[in-house]
Amino acid sequence: MAKITAEEFWKRFQQKKDRLMDIDSLEEKEIDSLMNEVDDDLKEYCAGVDFILGDLTDKGRTITFTANDDEDYFSDVETLCENSPLMDFWQVEAFVAPQGKDVEIESEDGKKVLKSKDLFFIPMESEEKTDKIGITVGVKNYDENNQDMMFLVYSLVEKMIGEYNTVKMIEYFDLCLLPFDPKQEGFLPLTQLPDFVQWKIEKIKQR
Repeated sequence: MAKITAEEFWKRFQQKKDRLMDIDSLEEKEIDSLMNEVDDDLKEYCAGVDFILGDLTDKGRTITFTANDDEDYFSDVETLCENSPLMDFWQVEAFVAPQGKDVEIESEDGKKVLKSKDLFFIPMESEEKTDKIGITVGVKNYDENNQDMMFLVYSLVEKMIGEYNTVKMIEYFDLCLLPFDPKQEGFLPLTQLPDFVQWKIEKIKQR
């Protein structure tokens, strides 16, 4: 249960927002302390919500609130962002935003880089869950025992279509060995996934 309301979180945030805006100029200990203060406040509001502080630009900073792919906390993220006050040079975003079709991701150890333009997928629709989709992504030299690859590809997909759509729209996700001629086997370039998801969303709206 929340110890503080969304409004109380924002009251505390406004006391820190100027220091957060200029956080790059602070000493490392001050940065850690300030980030921990914000995180502690956020956890008092909801233990399942985290934040990501964006880089400083000529328009200010973005602060993004994420449920870390856990739909149980989506409403908490939405309530928090809906109650955010207007703040000069601050942009508040709910959920990690999509970054587009042509993206790449690197494994934590830096040994593997995946690019969306190099992957293919098979889209699937369910007759039972008509508001969901399934996708199987074909990967070259795929080893089904490599769970790290599953996480890496899923993270790449999330980077493409965003946290909200990844959780809300994808019911089934799997990997397979990419065939020699993927297009002949019914695979589409993974770069078409954002368009497929948007097509599905529009189809749902028209019912």
